[in-house]
Amino acid sequence: MRLTLRTLLAWMDGVLPPDEQAHLGEKVEGSPMACQLVARIGACVGNPHLSTPRINGKGLAVDPDSVAEYLDNTLAPDRLEAFETICLESDMHLAEVAACHAILAEVAKHPEVLLPLNASHRRQLLEAMRHRVAAHPEVIAGQPPGGRAGAPRRPEVTQPVQAPAPFDTRERAPAPTPQRPVASVDGPPSRTPWGAWALAGSALLLLAVLAALLAQSAGLFRAAPRSREAVAHLDGGQVPAPPGPIGGEPAAAENVAPPADAAIAAAAGAPRGLAELLAAADADPLPPVGPADGAPAGDTDTVDGGAPTFEAALGPVDFAGADPGPEAEATMPDPGPRKVRAGEALAIAAGVRPRKPINPPPRGGGGEGIAAKDGGDDLAAAVGLEGDGGTAAESLGFVAADGLLLRAVAAGDRAWWVPIGVGTPLHSGETLIVPPGMQPELNLAGVSLRVLPRSLITLETAADGTPRVWVVEGRVVARAARGETRLGIVAGGIAGTVTAGLDGAVTAERAAVWSPGLGEVPVVAEVIAVGRLVRWIPDADGAAVDLPARGGLRWESTAPRQTVSLPPGRVPPWGIGGERIDPLARNAAETFTARLAALPPESDPAAGLDDVTLALAIDRRVENRVFAATLLALEGSYEMAVEVLCAEGPGKRLEGRQWQALEAATISLALARGVESAARLRKAWEDRGPPGRAELLMAMARGPEDADLAAGAGATLVEALASTELVVRRYALKNLVDIVDPSVFDSARFRPDAPEEARRDGVAWWRSLQEKGLIRRSR
Repeated sequence: MRLTLRTLLAWMDGVLPPDEQAHLGEKVEGSPMACQLVARIGACVGNPHLSTPRINGKGLAVDPDSVAEYLDNTLAPDRLEAFETICLESDMHLAEVAACHAILAEVAKHPEVLLPLNASHRRQLLEAMRHRVAAHPEVIAGQPPGGRAGAPRRPEVTQPVQAPAPFDTRERAPAPTPQRPVASVDGPPSRTPWGAWALAGSALLLLAVLAALLAQSAGLFRAAPRSREAVAHLDGGQVPAPPGPIGGEPAAAENVAPPADAAIAAAAGAPRGLAELLAAADADPLPPVGPADGAPAGDTDTVDGGAPTFEAALGPVDFAGADPGPEAEATMPDPGPRKVRAGEALAIAAGVRPRKPINPPPRGGGGEGIAAKDGGDDLAAAVGLEGDGGTAAESLGFVAADGLLLRAVAAGDRAWWVPIGVGTPLHSGETLIVPPGMQPELNLAGVSLRVLPRSLITLETAADGTPRVWVVEGRVVARAARGETRLGIVAGGIAGTVTAGLDGAVTAERAAVWSPGLGEVPVVAEVIAVGRLVRWIPDADGAAVDLPARGGLRWESTAPRQTVSLPPGRVPPWGIGGERIDPLARNAAETFTARLAALPPESDPAAGLDDVTLALAIDRRVENRVFAATLLALEGSYEMAVEVLCAEGPGKRLEGRQWQALEAATISLALARGVESAARLRKAWEDRGPPGRAELLMAMARGPEDADLAAGAGATLVEALASTELVVRRYALKNLVDIVDPSVFDSARFRPDAPEEARRDGVAWWRSLQEKGLIRRSR
């Protein structure tokens, strides 16, 4: 008998005949690899921290039908080798197959567990579980003596039949007490006619009151809002300007500010105050952004440690937020359902061809698209295949389960993204983005790497072959079945290698911390050992450091040369069970995946990704538009996020929590990425925001510093609550709440999206705080 994974599982579970069991045991003892695999199977099945495949998963090793066919020896021969290869490379899939085989083996060795219970065993089971389950007394007690099986049920009983007590309390059980006779057990008691009419009248009255409240909240009983001139007259005319600017620099700021800051604040000098901007916005709109307003072409941002940033690595991506126009909407592909065959990676990981360039050369200039040039097969190899119909190149790992990712592909000064799914090989040097609402799992040389939503990572291979993950943005959770597995991690200024303890999991995070003002946004990075002690070797000095369980390392950009050790404390919830995804965000992610899978197999995945994303950006469902705006912001394009944040029309306006979540995921991200990203954000405010409000919204997005509040910026923010633009009112309230930190009740006094009459009381309350000098930070 050949020694394969299936025969090895049969030998471990003892289902072979005695002679074959002994013969195969000799082969296992003589094979060191088989002995290691037996020990690994035992460790995987008994590891409580190892995740499991989804029951509705797609793919060769994730589909439950494929596992069942393999265990039943009915899997197609051409898929058998690939299935066993995935199981040998992934601890999760190996544990799934081994555990299922062990359960089936136990059932085969003890078939009596599947036999139905007879009457005595059933009665004994019900008596033992009487105190745990709610069963009918007559079912537990059985039929009375002399009763016939088909006899009709008595309509009335004077005393319910009591179930016998459990064996251990039968002697101590008190005698049953008599109860009132039950009139009928066949149906509910009849209701008097007057009671039914009263209930119906109450329901109609409640419906009428509810309809009146809805009509009043919608403004049907109010007069039309007055003009802007009337509002200005009511508020006392033009808002006075404070003596100092908001979010501005000191007088000597030109000596320390880089030239590219002019693209964010203004073309000349320090940024103006909020009051001045509000007063001059209507009379003197901002001019279009010229060449002097953008960041210099030669400037490139850098992240901590000297690594190239997201923008420098991927190049310009402003194409993704372009307005699709009516022609694009008319030619949008039909997102109808399409059956994806088992074993395919969502029909998007194979046959990938390079897309058209982001900035195509002008017509007649002699240039050709990337796909038309020589070397197209090399670009296809960068996407995941060696060419048309080629086999997978030598890889660092593969996408194991749960969702899809976006892979960066670059050629010269152009870059684009392509989607990849389960089973796609991964290579060193790749940059990956996780869309919102998805938490894919990667397998890197035996390491299970869970990448959380909205994360940007880069995969590398060290000189000794150790896989290395560079967390540019977001969070990851790494674990392995064997504690001695090695993994390199870079997050901010933390760089090193885990040499022991990965079986207890390690988390890595790099995130920007919002801070008001025009200064640099602080960045914080942490590496935490979750379940057990972790041996960490830094890249700087090479001296091994032991990280205790629930402890780790912390780095901040404000002190870039210092890494602080964290004592044992609380592990973040996402480090144990992953991130909790909102149901609406999950639905949007599933819609995105389904539309990608519905594309024709011969279509270009990169172009299809653009079409699907733009289709979601103009979808009627709010969660789909938010998903598209967030995804485009992760790619570096902020036009769609600005458009969704500024929407005021019926059916397009976001609710308060939706607006806050999208603003934090897109605008704060753009400000934290550096000068070039902030310049593109300002251009997006100029193109897609309210006319003449780009500089004002950039200043409010950054927030006022303490010096601005001392100069009177609080009064400017309070007056901005009366603006006619919804996005200005929302940003003004966001800044005031961040400054004052009021109670939940006081925060709800002003609703930016409420009718004008309902907003006046809230503005008056905030104005009273400003007159008392309470618009200040408590810290």
